[in-house]
Amino acid sequence: MKKICFINGSPKTGESCSLYMIDFITKRLEDHFKNYLIVNALSFLKHSNKESVFAEILSCDAIVVVFPLYVDSMPSHLLEMLENLDIYYRNHRINPFNPPCLYGLANCGFIEGHQNVNALKILRNYSSSAGFKWCGGLGLGGGEMIRSTKDQIPLQSKIALPIYQALCTLIESIKNLNAIEADTATLFANYNFPKWLFMFMANRFWITSAKSNGIAKKMMYVKPHIH
Repeated sequence: MKKICFINGSPKTGESCSLYMIDFITKRLEDHFKNYLIVNALSFLKHSNKESVFAEILSCDAIVVVFPLYVDSMPSHLLEMLENLDIYYRNHRINPFNPPCLYGLANCGFIEGHQNVNALKILRNYSSSAGFKWCGGLGLGGGEMIRSTKDQIPLQSKIALPIYQALCTLIESIKNLNAIEADTATLFANYNFPKWLFMFMANRFWITSAKSNGIAKKMMYVKPHIH
């Protein structure tokens, strides 16, 4: 039976879009992968026996790296983990003639899914350098909105349908251990939603969040370092 590993690159210790995406995918892969492993990249850095985790990751048929966009790249703790995984793989060469399939699933706060393009290119280059089998990536826009409105805007609703369809394409590729059928094996998707309304809701979110932490709206515009 095939085995799959999900690497959660989110720095959040609680709910996150990355964790929600992992949960969404695993439920639809239950009949194809009876064994699956979820590794939290942030917690992994404190793991006492990293080599045993690396060996388990590399025993999988597919590795799915799920992460939020950080300055056109991946969070630093995820980059550190992947660098160390590369070193371990080079030194041990576990099953070098049949390397794991590597997939990427990035989400960003911007509404446009294509904002993830550079981060997925970084992961693709990493895959090529490390010797994994690159099978493509998916970049989703509006990551925080996906997570925070999952009960109000289901993924199969008209608004979220492009995201749902892109996820289904990724899932089908993982099931068959194939590359995503798209140009450069990369897909991008976002809400079927006006950008101006998305921006309005995002601004309201930050104002409400600041207020709940005792910060008035005018304090958010303070520029203390400008003379």
